This record gives sequence, C-alpha cells and structure tokens, in this order.
Amino acid sequence: MGPLVSEAPPAWATSVVDAALWMQISAEYEGVARQTWAMAGRRMRLGLKDTTWTAALEQTENYGSLPPAVIVDVDETVLDNSPYAARLIEAREGY
Repeated sequence: MGPLVSEAPPAWATSVVDAALWMQISAEYEGVARQTWAMAGRRMRLGLKDTTWTAALEQTENYGSLPPAVIVDVDETVLDNSPYAARLIEAREGY
C-alpha cells in the first residue's frame, strides 16, 4: 500500500470558504447589504435634488446639466460572485 496523499485544501481556501459561506447564508450579510442599498437610495434621491452636488470630485465644470449616473464596482456589489468562489474551492483552484 502506498503512502497516504494529503487532501488538505490550499492555504488560501479557509478564508475564501469563510467569505463565500458568510455571503451565501448569513443573516448579517443580508442585513448589511439591505442597509447599504437603502442608504445609497436615500443619498441618491438627495443628490438628484441638488444639481450642484457631485460624488466625482474631478468634476469641476458644468456638470449640473449632465444626466445623473451611478457608478459601482460590479464584483460583490451588484453581482454575487460567491457561487464562482465556491466552484473554485470545490475544484481546489485559485483566482
């Protein structure tokens, strides 16, 4: 009989597993996400009422007449990529 082969996951996997599980099943994550989006909606409504306000500090001239825009980082903001992370964990692969 040959030596036992370790099936231990890669070192990075523990934190990725924890993060993926937290995003997928915790009530806290859902609560934080709902709270964050609710606050974003309130702030957006305030910003739309004030044409002199901008979140883009580089905007300095004539932005008041431009159409409003929302800019977000897609990963883990508007797109839940935890299923992808779970598949990588299962396949023992990294990003």
